[in-house]
Amino acid sequence: MDENALVNSGVLPIGAFSRACSISVRTLRNYHESGLLVPDSVDARTGYRCYSVDQLADALVIVRLRALDLPLTDVQRVLRARDPDVTSVILRQHEHRMLSRLEEVERIVGELQFGLAAASTPVHLVDTGPLLVVETRLVAPSAELWSWIERAAERLRSLAGDRRAAGEPIGALYTAALDDEMIEDVTVFVAVDEPVLIEVEDCRIGEIPAQTWASLVHSDGFDTIGDTYRILGSWVGRHASPRDTPILERYPLLRQEANHRNTSSDAIVELRWPIEPSTTYDAVSA
Repeated sequence: MDENALVNSGVLPIGAFSRACSISVRTLRNYHESGLLVPDSVDARTGYRCYSVDQLADALVIVRLRALDLPLTDVQRVLRARDPDVTSVILRQHEHRMLSRLEEVERIVGELQFGLAAASTPVHLVDTGPLLVVETRLVAPSAELWSWIERAAERLRSLAGDRRAAGEPIGALYTAALDDEMIEDVTVFVAVDEPVLIEVEDCRIGEIPAQTWASLVHSDGFDTIGDTYRILGSWVGRHASPRDTPILERYPLLRQEANHRNTSSDAIVELRWPIEPSTTYDAVSA
């Protein structure tokens, strides 16, 4: 494209536009692909992008909002709405998220300064025999995992019926390694006293083998369960030999009645980390 032809046309080539709006050419291309800031014209032969000078106003809005760390999806909502009331609502929501993040940062800084109180944490060992279970596997988004587990628990309770083992809460087995922070591979189960005829394709009878576990109870919301994992993992690293087998979570508050379901602010979870049985520590039989 002949850039001289753009003189007095109210259009800037991508390079000049990038300098004028302080957005890199690479980022402008990404914004184009995502539909956030679409060029005024694109040369059909070369793919060369040109922008209207009027788009500098939108570019400025993007720069200012991104400086506030506003997600691109929200920036796009602001540009599409072009409504001060909508913008105000979005920014208030973002302010709330930022304040929550600030609280989390302050908490993390406190942990860095003072450390986690692992030494006084009541970690203990649990020896369990083999456990017969009705189980189903879930591969679910981490952010939605609890609702998936609740639905799976309802189905498993129904399948187990009166053969469900007394005193054994709903549980879930998590892979020993976290392969993806956004997706969890989980096996949800309910213990039974004897085999059950299963006619549902994605459910089956399984067995959790005899095992020695390092156990720690988490009694806060799910938002902080990572802290309990770090404490338990730290204890296992110092006092035991971890096994490369699934980690177990038990949910004693997960009841059958819908109005008694756990929430993110009402969580009691027992974490059980599999360890080699040779660990020299006081074991508690389960």
